[in-house]
Amino acid sequence: MKNLFVTVVAILALIGCDTRQDKIYHSFKCAKAATYLEDHVNARIALQKSELYFDDIHTNEAYFWIQLNQRFQEDLELYKHTHSGQMEILSALYNSRECKISYEKTGTSDTKSYNQPVKKNTRHSLEDIFQNFNTCDFPKVSYNLFSEVTSHPYFSEAKVRPYKIEQSLAFYSVNDSLFGMPVSHIILPVTWSHYSVTFDLPINEVRLRLEAVFGESFEAVDVSDAGYNHF
Repeated sequence: MKNLFVTVVAILALIGCDTRQDKIYHSFKCAKAATYLEDHVNARIALQKSELYFDDIHTNEAYFWIQLNQRFQEDLELYKHTHSGQMEILSALYNSRECKISYEKTGTSDTKSYNQPVKKNTRHSLEDIFQNFNTCDFPKVSYNLFSEVTSHPYFSEAKVRPYKIEQSLAFYSVNDSLFGMPVSHIILPVTWSHYSVTFDLPINEVRLRLEAVFGESFEAVDVSDAGYNHF
C-alpha cells in the first residue's frame, strides 16, 4: 500500500507540473502572436503571466524558453505558409478565447516583476549589472588593464576573465542567463562606454523578452559584436 501511495503522489505531482508548463506555453504563444501582430502591450501582459509559473516547475528557465519556442514552431508550422497565411494563423490565435484571457490584466500582487533579479546560487548575477540598463541606472562595470580585474564581484565569483582585449573593449565568454535567456558572450568597456550582450536565441525571441523588460527603449542587432555568434 505504501508503494502504491508513493506512486499515486508521484503521478499527481507530474500532472501538476505538466499543467503549469501548459499554462506557461499558452501565455507564451499568445505573447508570440501579439508580438508578430505588433501589439506589444498585450504581448507583455501575456509574457508576464507565463513568468508566474516558473518558480513552481523547478527547471532551467533559459533552456525551458528554448523548448517553448520549439514547441510553438512545431504547433503552428508557420514556415509552411506564405506571409499572408502566417498572418491568418497568428490572427486566429490572437483572437482566440484562450489568448483573450491571457491579455487580461491582473493585479500587481499577481504579477511577477521583470526587473526582479533571478535567484542564483551565487551572491551576484548578470541581472545585478544589466537590470536597469535602459535608464543608465546600473553599475558602471569595466575592465582595469593595470590590475587585470573587472570591477564587479560577479566576475570573480564566476571566475570569468576576458579572453581578449581589443579596441579598448574586453570580451568575455560566459555560460549564464539574463532575463531568462541563455547568454554566451558579453563585452565590457576598458575605456569606451560600450556594453554588449550576446543571447543564444533568435533575434525575434530576444526582442520579445527585452521589450517585456524595458519597453521599446533598447537597440538590438542581428550579429553580435563578439564577431561570430548570431542571435
